[in-house]
Amino acid sequence: MPETNQLNPKDTARDLKQHLAEALKTVAALRREVAGEIDHLKDSLGKSAQATKTLRDEARVEVRLAGMEAKQSWEKIAQQVGDAERNARHEMSQAAAKALDEAADRMRGFLKTLRDGEKSASPPEGK
Repeated sequence: MPETNQLNPKDTARDLKQHLAEALKTVAALRREVAGEIDHLKDSLGKSAQATKTLRDEARVEVRLAGMEAKQSWEKIAQQVGDAERNARHEMSQAAAKALDEAADRMRGFLKTLRDGEKSASPPEGK
């Protein structure tokens, strides 16, 4: 009596070919999907790199401008302090002492601004 569970070689080969064809289709679809994700990732990384470059350039300009503003503020304060010191040497008076105190306050404010990292290092308005 023939066994009913025997494999027919032709059926087995056909089934294997069919499974292989389905597997190859699945692999091709996955490759397309992965390629699309890679393209998306490349595009995203390119945009991020460009945004980072733009921000770096903007920061460089801001730092340069902040440095220029701080230098201008320093020059103004230094002039005021120098004037107050010269006046104090020539005029030993309450007004000269007050001018020196005000100049010192402006200097402290300027230094605090620099230390606090504020963008604008403008001194308080004064003499």
